[in-house]
Amino acid sequence: MGTTEPHKFPIQISTKGSLIHQVRRRILPPDEVKHEVPVPIAPAPLVRFVTAPAPDLALTSSISAPAESYLPYSTKHYRKRKLEAEQAGEFRRQYNKKLPYRSCNKCFEDRNTGGHKQYYGNWWCPFKSSESYEEWIDALKLKGYGKKKPNEKS
Repeated sequence: MGTTEPHKFPIQISTKGSLIHQVRRRILPPDEVKHEVPVPIAPAPLVRFVTAPAPDLALTSSISAPAESYLPYSTKHYRKRKLEAEQAGEFRRQYNKKLPYRSCNKCFEDRNTGGHKQYYGNWWCPFKSSESYEEWIDALKLKGYGKKKPNEKS
């Protein structure tokens, strides 16, 4: 047993709303307001642009002359970098499409030929489908595909 008394913790009283009445803002009259000291502005440095002659386009370049007088900066910059890379002899693999047409996901043939038909983003394949085109459309309409009603929101 100790001889000292146990510590008593003070109970906090809520101070909610007490600060509102104590804060007073002082609004200075116009003559006491500090005026800003004007900072002298130095004249802008003189910049002269010199136009350099256009680089000679290599005959092996795949870049053709622009048909329009205005080209976006990004296009000009891309063509410039491509030309510099070609002149430096850097090799870049050319993009080749796998197929020259859009293929059907069911029969892997060209969708633009062979009787393939589309209804609101869905493709009907005459070679792999077991139902007729009209039956297929009716089934899609039952699922809710088709034109939206005028009072429907997206």
